Amino acid sequence: MVAVRYRYDEARNCRHKTVELIVETVPWDSRSRTPRMRDEEMVAVRIAYLETDLRDRAKRLGALWRPQQRIWEMRWLDAKNLDIADRVVRL
Repeated sequence: MVAVRYRYDEARNCRHKTVELIVETVPWDSRSRTPRMRDEEMVAVRIAYLETDLRDRAKRLGALWRPQQRIWEMRWLDAKNLDIADRVVRL
């Protein structure tokens, strides 16, 4: 047993006693999670030179080309809408 809690029902004038039980214990890897991003956050995305259509769509959404890093900078929402969120790179 892990925990005992009491819940009070004023409408019926009674108290409920609840318990939390451990049913199973298995190994677990507690990998650190990456924090969720807000839609307006700027992200760096790789778009290949020959993907001209995708580059043009990114430009229309306001993406900026960063030639020294060879990445496109755009909002997280735009990367998701262009279906290239998996190309986001951490700089």
